Amino acid sequence: MGDWSCWRIAGIKTKVRQVNLKLATHNELFHTLGQARICKGCLADGSVLNGRCYKVFTEGKTYSEARQVCANIGGRLAAIKDSGISGFVKTLPSDHKWFGLSDQDTEGEFLWEDGTSLASSGFSDWYRGEPNGGRRENCVQFWRRQWNDRRCADRLGFTCEIDCYTDWTLYNGKYYKAFGEGKTWDEARQVCRKAGGRLAAIKDSGTSGFIKTLPSDHRWFGLNDQDAEGEFLWEDGTSLASSGFSDWYRGEPNGGRRENCVQFWRRRWNDRRCADRLGFTCEAGA
Repeated sequence: MGDWSCWRIAGIKTKVRQVNLKLATHNELFHTLGQARICKGCLADGSVLNGRCYKVFTEGKTYSEARQVCANIGGRLAAIKDSGISGFVKTLPSDHKWFGLSDQDTEGEFLWEDGTSLASSGFSDWYRGEPNGGRRENCVQFWRRQWNDRRCADRLGFTCEIDCYTDWTLYNGKYYKAFGEGKTWDEARQVCRKAGGRLAAIKDSGTSGFIKTLPSDHRWFGLNDQDAEGEFLWEDGTSLASSGFSDWYRGEPNGGRRENCVQFWRRRWNDRRCADRLGFTCEAGA
């Protein structure tokens, strides 16, 4: 009977371990799915912190080339503006790699890639004696887990950051968001670019129908003929004619050289003065 009791107890312990393993697996899966929901725009192998996705690239690039790679995926070189971000990025394989800080424009005036100054962030983590490169070394890397200025032409790995699209709406592989604050067309374009996207391109009836479910009326989207009158281009450089779709309000476009940017008006398209201040719709993530 003693042996049977031991076997029974061993069996119960095995079942408990199996249940715990299933719970751990479930919790890990829930966390992974939760991160995906929290950061819709994050790359599959990126890491999320406070609404941003961070990804480390190991291929050696100059600072300028690394900046372009980040821009191509809708992001920018990472900004390490506080101790929390610094500690998090150090958990990634980020040492001896570029991040988004340089004084290329003015010696000694370090700027983050979003245009804000290092001084304004109130945080720095220079290695002892750094920065010490003067005009020869104007870009910043992690070195021994602290900051070091280095020649921008050197080839290093790098860390990108991408904004998460937490309050954006997914349609057909892209994320969309309508902004209510009035901006000129050019200002609206800059807001979208800083978010890692561009003013929305409405190239087919499906996208048009989807955009109309957002509060998009009387707002800018990504179409203009500022370069050549009558030759309307989308923000990605493709022509309106090439998309094979348009949805002009009756009689539009009719503004000639006075009205070169396009808005929704009564749920259809209307050309308008680019300097007017309207809300706008951005797209991102593709």
